[in-house]
Amino acid sequence: MPSPRSATDVCFRIDRGARGLRPATALVPAVRFLASILSSRNLGRLLGVAACCLGTGGVRGAFIDASAPQVIDQAQYAGNSVSLRVTDNGVVRATSVPSAPTSDIANSDGVVGWSGGATLYCYTYDPYRVKWTGTSAPNVGSTSDLRSRQGMVAWSSRVAGVTTVYYYVYDWLRGSWVGGSLSLGLDTALGLDVSDGVVTWSTASVVYFRTFDPVRGVWANGSGPGPTSDLTAVQGVVAWSVPGISGGVLYSVYDPRTGGWKGGSKAGPTFDLHNLNGVVAWSVGPLVSVRTFDPAAGAWKEQDVPSGNTTDLNIFGATVQWSTSTAQFFRGYTPTGGWGAHTAAVLPFFVTSGATNNAPFMVAFVDMSLGGSSWSWDFGDGSAASTRRSPFHSYTTFGRYNATLNLNGGTASRPVITDITPPTGTLRINGGDAITTNVAVTLHPVAADNSGGVATMRFANDTPAWTVWEPYATNRAWTLSAGGGTKKVLTQFRDAALNTSAVVEASIQYDTTLLPTVRLIDTNVTEAIGSVTLTVNLDHPFNLPVSVRYATADGTATAGLDYVATNGLIVFPARATNANIRLAIKQDSGVEINETVLIEFSSPTNAVLGPTGVVTILDDEAASVFFATNSFSALEGSGVAQVILRTSAPSGQKISVRYHTFTNGTAQAGSDFTNVTGVAIFAPGETTQVISIPLHDDLLDELSESFGLVLDGATNAVVGVPAEATVTILDDDNPLVFFSASTYEAFENAGVVTVSVWLSKRFGQDVAVDYTALGGSATPGSDYVPVTGTLQFLAGQTNKSFFVTLFNDMAAEPDETIHLVLSSPFRASLGARAEAEIRVLDDERPPRFVTAVVDGAGRFKATVRGAAGQKFKVEYSANWGQWLPLTTLTNGTGTVEFTDSTLPLPNGPRYYRTALP
Repeated sequence: MPSPRSATDVCFRIDRGARGLRPATALVPAVRFLASILSSRNLGRLLGVAACCLGTGGVRGAFIDASAPQVIDQAQYAGNSVSLRVTDNGVVRATSVPSAPTSDIANSDGVVGWSGGATLYCYTYDPYRVKWTGTSAPNVGSTSDLRSRQGMVAWSSRVAGVTTVYYYVYDWLRGSWVGGSLSLGLDTALGLDVSDGVVTWSTASVVYFRTFDPVRGVWANGSGPGPTSDLTAVQGVVAWSVPGISGGVLYSVYDPRTGGWKGGSKAGPTFDLHNLNGVVAWSVGPLVSVRTFDPAAGAWKEQDVPSGNTTDLNIFGATVQWSTSTAQFFRGYTPTGGWGAHTAAVLPFFVTSGATNNAPFMVAFVDMSLGGSSWSWDFGDGSAASTRRSPFHSYTTFGRYNATLNLNGGTASRPVITDITPPTGTLRINGGDAITTNVAVTLHPVAADNSGGVATMRFANDTPAWTVWEPYATNRAWTLSAGGGTKKVLTQFRDAALNTSAVVEASIQYDTTLLPTVRLIDTNVTEAIGSVTLTVNLDHPFNLPVSVRYATADGTATAGLDYVATNGLIVFPARATNANIRLAIKQDSGVEINETVLIEFSSPTNAVLGPTGVVTILDDEAASVFFATNSFSALEGSGVAQVILRTSAPSGQKISVRYHTFTNGTAQAGSDFTNVTGVAIFAPGETTQVISIPLHDDLLDELSESFGLVLDGATNAVVGVPAEATVTILDDDNPLVFFSASTYEAFENAGVVTVSVWLSKRFGQDVAVDYTALGGSATPGSDYVPVTGTLQFLAGQTNKSFFVTLFNDMAAEPDETIHLVLSSPFRASLGARAEAEIRVLDDERPPRFVTAVVDGAGRFKATVRGAAGQKFKVEYSANWGQWLPLTTLTNGTGTVEFTDSTLPLPNGPRYYRTALP
């Protein structure tokens, strides 16, 4: 057979052509073309190469790997000892093992074996237990075949012609070395080898093989007939042939599920036995035999193909391929279809050791997959994945995990349970009560688990008709089954690993007697009482003790101000119907309405809650009653005058107060109002009352009139201030509108004259009147500006004005007049002064005396009015004939006060006049 390298070269040359590389399916035409020019032997070789390209790669068969997790960095002899060193998570761990000189140190896959004098040593570093661990065995004779692979160490020794084979392995699950040996007597161990987890050797008549079972922690022994010269152990499969006419082919694989070797055989000698990747193939004459172990079926799957003689039988991947002089063949195994003319399929499959225990513990994963070429292990506990074919993994936490092998895209899973201890717990109903009167109860489950937490729980009434699993809690509302009598509740607890506890049960007596209703006998108390005993009542006796919690709450009363808040538990002995509680009442000096304290009940046991209780605190202070104001008013046409009475505060008592009217103003009883005497009543809590006094309407325009009202006695109250009030009757007849004066005087240089118009009284509505300034002796346009317009009196206004503009001239002339007229009143009538005049005084004449008097001292005093800024003389005369100067004055503001200071005055008359200088 060509080497893999040469086979690859041939395959490459065949696929390459003028059009470049072609896919594997294009190989057959090229091979058939070459067959015509090559010998049958070369044809077979080429067909095998083509099939190589068609076959699947990967490994098949059970595989036990005891390799250490860490590679040993150093293993060397140095001065009477072997020095060992490994790096564990960045930390160097070293040890020194005393030993005789050695020259055969075998350091492979984390295990070191060597012989030193009469002793053979095996050592490895255990990172799970953080220690170096080793063993030794007697090496009575000398050994030249020490082997160390995949964690297994094997050798043979021969003393006095007797051969003994030794084999050792470190049991990672149990943390100890396990060894075995077999004495062959005078036979010699031939071809001792350690390969892919199997120790093999043979003698002249027997074939031996050993593997370590990590599930059971023991070496598993196997053997078969010999002699043989082609013994192989590849990927966990042992195969060999026995020559001669009576010989044949034998094959075996270890099945850790059953703890034994499973093998088969077929008679007939062969020269081309192949053992690769879990597939055994050979030919005997024109018959080609193919075998593989199906781990799922737990059996060898066989096929014999009568194809004709072949000289190029081979295994590529897991597919068997060969050719004859006339055809090419390939066979692959699939778990669903068996052997057939197709490539082999992939079947992820593995077994585990001790995958159910309480953590911490280690699990060995033994791969038995078909067709694998790459492995990735997810151990399910969040740890890093492993790419070893058959790894070990240490589980340190409690749980239920799913370990998964990903093999060439296919997956297989097995559960790993690291918690096998179920929870334990108890159950109480209503806190352990013996009797309940309500099917609605509270369950109190309490459970514990070695993992530190209980995950779920479930319940049932009387029989295990379970609810669904629900999250664990220590309180659970529950409804008992119907009907009186003893009721059972069952529960079970489960932890995260799905360990389920034994059934736990609790029972309670369900009493269907009608429950009594609890209520307070409502009570009225005065605030001065200090404290009161309240009675709480059950509406009928009950055979069991009854309890209920109570607490005060504010109604209209305020805790701390009106009463002392309290709460507690009331207990009624069996058959009792009454119980008492005390409530402290606080006295105050304020007037207030009657107030309420609420008694609220909760958490009843063997009872039904009645209504909230009410305690009424009766106020015992007297309020004052008085008029809201000392002055009220009403239109005479409204029919009544309404007078408001008030109290100083809401009172909890009924208040009455006497009142009567009296004449104390301009209104007259009988013509303007009706005298009344009566009693006003305030209900508890009321603070306002209204007294109505009849009024008499008339058609006269008159001023407002008033009368009096007085309070003269009260019950449950005192008369406050004001105790008297005045009622004003507002006249509602139209008012009169008129000029404020019949004559308005102004000097012609005054510029503007203000004319006032009045209403006879205040009126509740708007009033209007037209006005005109036109006519008289003054000339419009020369002496003044004529004006017309409308005056608007808003409700309540009584005075309005308009303005007349005057023109000043330099001529001396007589005084002149401007005529004023009011007309077209709205909501009013014209009064007596509907017409008036403005007297325009000429300012070119001397000023005039406005007033004149003689004071007590006999002096003449006068007020002189004239044009502002005018200079004038005051003269006097005794006979109207001769005028003598008295003084010269200047009229700065238009009015001058003048006093004749001449004393004593002469006898006889004395006349005064003003004159211009």
